[in-house]
Amino acid sequence: PAAPPVPAAPEPGPAITDFGYNPNYTFDNFIEGPSNRMAFAASVAVSENPATLYNPLFIHGGVGLGKTHLLQAICHAILKKSPSAKVLYLSCEDFVNGYIYAIQKKTLEAFRSRYRNADVLVIDDIHFLADKEGSQEEFFHTFNALHMAGRQMILSSDQPAGDIRALSQQLLSRFRSGFEARIMSPAYETRLAILRGKADARRVEVPQEVLGYVASIVESNIRELEGALTKVLGYAALAKRPVDLALAQEVLRETPPPAPASLSIAEIQQIVARYFHKKVSDLHSRRWTKSTSQARQICIYLCRKFTGTSLEELGSHFGGKDHTTMLYSIRKIEKLLGKNASIRADVERLTREITGK
Repeated sequence: PAAPPVPAAPEPGPAITDFGYNPNYTFDNFIEGPSNRMAFAASVAVSENPATLYNPLFIHGGVGLGKTHLLQAICHAILKKSPSAKVLYLSCEDFVNGYIYAIQKKTLEAFRSRYRNADVLVIDDIHFLADKEGSQEEFFHTFNALHMAGRQMILSSDQPAGDIRALSQQLLSRFRSGFEARIMSPAYETRLAILRGKADARRVEVPQEVLGYVASIVESNIRELEGALTKVLGYAALAKRPVDLALAQEVLRETPPPAPASLSIAEIQQIVARYFHKKVSDLHSRRWTKSTSQARQICIYLCRKFTGTSLEELGSHFGGKDHTTMLYSIRKIEKLLGKNASIRADVERLTREITGK
């Protein structure tokens, strides 16, 4: 169906919806880093000058990396600057369900008027349009109506526009007509800054080595990072124990790796040996030099982390050493991760090579 004409003067707002609304999702509370810098800069630019350079703004990235935070931060900033602006924020699932309901109740005209009269339309999880031909067609006309009227659109997805399954070419071309920004998993320094910000917001004093340890073992996303900190603080409060490294290790030791590797212990040993310019046999031997011992301990730590092998079996892959030696090596590296930048950098580089990230 052809898009109905858009009124020249939209009804005044504000009209931000309450779906997932979080008053803490502002630019001031967003931790910027190399993994999200482009998306952050584009979001700020859109909030300052809507419907100019980046329209639509398409932000994509994995779960829990801050896409929703940025989308709602844009809404907050626009409404703070222009309180009468009609800013509409919702999930793509809500758009689809609303469209289906409008068809059933024969209220399509009201449905279309609601979205096509917005000054700013912000839709989270636009990948929900996958395989939904009717909803895609409806959104295509909504997009065109808003674009022709010079209105801003901001979209988020867990994947690039070109990877959304069965997305029509006409919608794909519209999504790509603006600016596409990717958010990646945060680097260690960004994770550490996020944790410090979360601790400060809760007005809780958390030692730097504890934050460093948490940041070193939770690499996947911000949501899990915050969850790990909450777990440590909650356990400390319930057990009436101080928040220290020993407690954090006790609580989080069984935290699963962010991206389980499909590699065997032998393959991880080869990666570590190559990285440290050692022979694999050096990792098996009882020979002690500081560099060899450290490489061996890091390798034991990574093998345990990415394979979940029992300590007894792990020892059989390292020259028949007993489980006590394995446990000592793992705990030593865990402790060093919180305070030794060089060890942490080595473990992060090796983790990226092991996981292919």
